Amino acid sequence: MGYEFLDLYVFPVKPGFSGFDVGRDKAKFIIIGVPFDSTTSQRPGTRFGPKFLREASIGLEGYSLRTNKFPEDLMVHDAGDLSVLHGDLRETQKRLENVINDIRSERKIPILIGGEHSITLAPIKSLKPDLLIVFDAHLDLRNEWPPGVKNSHATVMRRIAEYIGLDNIIFIGSRAYSREEYELIKNRKTLIFNPNYLEKNITESLYKIKELIHRANNIYLSIDLDVLDPSQAPGVGDPEPEGISLTLLLDVLDNITKYTKNIIGADLVELSPPYDPGFTAHVAAKILFELISMIQ
Repeated sequence: MGYEFLDLYVFPVKPGFSGFDVGRDKAKFIIIGVPFDSTTSQRPGTRFGPKFLREASIGLEGYSLRTNKFPEDLMVHDAGDLSVLHGDLRETQKRLENVINDIRSERKIPILIGGEHSITLAPIKSLKPDLLIVFDAHLDLRNEWPPGVKNSHATVMRRIAEYIGLDNIIFIGSRAYSREEYELIKNRKTLIFNPNYLEKNITESLYKIKELIHRANNIYLSIDLDVLDPSQAPGVGDPEPEGISLTLLLDVLDNITKYTKNIIGADLVELSPPYDPGFTAHVAAKILFELISMIQ
């Protein structure tokens, strides 16, 4: 099938992630930046996330203590940024879905850099995972936000649940619910590991996650940087106090990726560079490198 839509809708950028690129044909992972933030509610600026994350990645030493890998060990090709249509989320999602279809047809794993969290709907529609594991301060389960708008960063998990089922989404680090979202989940068996529970019951939490992972043929990972405490990642679109630490996030990811070899895609979203001097971009770059090295 080839890369018809990837060649049409994705344009190269410099620098690429980490500075090490094996080329598109040899790659196991293809990185796509999605510089879109048209539905952001509080602090716009996530459209600059892909650029700043890539620049930060060049400055990191990169060696992973968890996986014993260097950036040059990763089979990664950074294809560049999606040609987004600011103000038109549906067309942007459609373009991204077509690009991911190209990547999937070549048996490669898409890794997306956001941008806002609304972009996650496209890979879910394309890849159709059995299980979505999402790290996020928020549930993003509103039916409309703002009122009258059903497709936005605050409704993305509600739309995804319509495709794969709410019980097939695991929420890690979530701690900010609207009344509507609380009413939706309170009588369901939806797995939500809030930071307080996760830190006090890490062994039990990982066991529950492991059980669901073993039932899934394929898994998608989505990491919203606001899952971290704002003291560790202030440069996000919607900061929420009392988040998890970077170390805990990476430890949970390390366990998840050891439980399964069936991860078919991932994204890292909501980096908003205007709101700190660059620290969060370095945190994001570290997470992305560790994530890819774990899946590798």
